Amino acid sequence: MVDIHTHVLPLVDDGSASLEDSIKILQDAKKCGVTKIIATPHFRDSAKASLQQINNSYNLIKPHAEEMGIELYLGQEIKFYGSDLKHLVAKEHLTLNGTKLVLLEFDFFRDDDISEVAYSYSKKGFIPVIAHLERYPYCLDISVVEDIKSCGGLIQINASSVVGKLGKKIKKFVFNLIKYELVDFISSDVHSFRENDMQKAYLLIEKKFGQEVAQNLFKNNANYYIFSGKFNLQ
Repeated sequence: MVDIHTHVLPLVDDGSASLEDSIKILQDAKKCGVTKIIATPHFRDSAKASLQQINNSYNLIKPHAEEMGIELYLGQEIKFYGSDLKHLVAKEHLTLNGTKLVLLEFDFFRDDDISEVAYSYSKKGFIPVIAHLERYPYCLDISVVEDIKSCGGLIQINASSVVGKLGKKIKKFVFNLIKYELVDFISSDVHSFRENDMQKAYLLIEKKFGQEVAQNLFKNNANYYIFSGKFNLQ
C-alpha cells in the first residue's frame, strides 16, 4: 500500500514528538502492509516548520524507514488561507514528492468554496488533493464532491472514517463516494496518538467493492499520480 497523508516526521508538527514516536509509526505502517509513505507535516497557524526543519527531520527518520523496507518521500498538508497558491508558485511549500499534486486542508467550521479553490489551483497547473474531505460538514453532499472533482480536485479519505471512527453517517457517506467513483486516495493521516487503520480499511473495501477498487484506492492511483513521473513539476 501507498500512504500519501501521514504525520510521521519527528518534531515538526503534532504528529510525532520524538524519533522514537516516528519509528513506532513506521513499524505500525509496515504491519499494515504500507511500503511507500509520503510525510506531510502540517502548515497552519499551529505548525509552520521551515523547509530546512522539515528536511532535517526527514533525513533523521529516512534511514529507519529504509531499514524497514519503506520508501519515504516528502510533501506537506497545507491549510488553505487564500494566499497559499502564490507560495506554491514560489516553491515555498512542498507538493507531494515534487509533483503537481498539492495536499490541501480546509477549515472544519467555515464553509470554504473548495470547488473554486480547486479551479484556481488547477488553472495554475497544480492538482489539488482535498485532505480528509469527509471531515468537513459542508462537503457531506454528493453534488458538492462532484463539483470539486469537475473543477480539477482529487479526493483523499481517511482510513479511520472507512472503519467507522467518525460514526455510521460518515462511514455510509464515504462508501457512497466510493460507489460513485468519487474517491481517489485512502490514507492514514496517522499521528503518534492515532492508530493506523489502513489494513482494516483495505479489507473492508475489498470485501464490499472488490480487489480492483481496493488496489486503486490504496495503491494504484497514488503510483499513477505521484510516482509515474507523468505529473512532475517542470
